Amino acid sequence: MLKIIFKRRLFSKNMLFYDILGVKKQGENIWKEGIFMMWKEKYKIGVERIDEQHKELFKRLSNFIQIVQDDIPWKEKLDSVKETMAFMQQYVEYHFDDEEKYQKEINYPDIELHKEIHAKFKQEIYDYVQIFEQGEFTEEKVQEFSAKLMTWLIMHVGKMDQKIGEYVREKGE
Repeated sequence: MLKIIFKRRLFSKNMLFYDILGVKKQGENIWKEGIFMMWKEKYKIGVERIDEQHKELFKRLSNFIQIVQDDIPWKEKLDSVKETMAFMQQYVEYHFDDEEKYQKEINYPDIELHKEIHAKFKQEIYDYVQIFEQGEFTEEKVQEFSAKLMTWLIMHVGKMDQKIGEYVREKGE
């Protein structure tokens, strides 16, 4: 049996992380350090494909934040940061398109508002990508970007996307 030894930590007022101090297995220590974002069941909207995409976004963003906050020198983690940012940019696009397609399929009444919110967020991501491409790829900017991503994801999935789930349940689908 594994026992996880952790310390609870607040990253910002909306983000709860756990520092994993170690993993203990029947008397022996298997040390693993890191930060893990807590996916909460309350984020589920009840649509499996959307819920799975949300879990993937939380997982990847948690990994991204872990890389950004790692104690190794910035230059040594730069390639990983860039790779993760490219993935996030592509996956967010894929997810938004799929979520909007689903909303259209179920005749979701707030689809236009949702599309507008998605478009604004995609623009924010694009703006950061432009900043980074213009040579302002600093550790501070990337930390700022990761915090904005996580805050937005929690607020959007925790509030806006919940309305999709409520609509689906009310329709009995």
